[in-house]
Amino acid sequence: MVFKKLPKKVVVHSRTHQVSYKKRVIKKDGNLTLAGKTNHAIKKIEVSLNQSDDQIESTLIHEILHAIAHEYEFQLSESMVLKLEQAIYETFSQNAWKIHVGRRKIKS
Repeated sequence: MVFKKLPKKVVVHSRTHQVSYKKRVIKKDGNLTLAGKTNHAIKKIEVSLNQSDDQIESTLIHEILHAIAHEYEFQLSESMVLKLEQAIYETFSQNAWKIHVGRRKIKS
């Protein structure tokens, strides 16, 4: 699987999740900057562009995994999501499957 540019949406279990790329992704309480987050209620994934291209790709995979777990109604701990993210990203990299980070306008 190769993305020619970062996706604006991801369909998981027939439900469309909008994906946005921002300069900073802030935790709900406003106290912490995140690499990414997923809001299941409104089907929205946010990914911070304030990271390397490799980290952006890995964060996107991470947030998609959260969406998959939610939509298919199975539990994944954060530790499990991190391990799966790493395994999927490494498998993509080792097989030269690349998510091309076509930079978008940064939203605050």
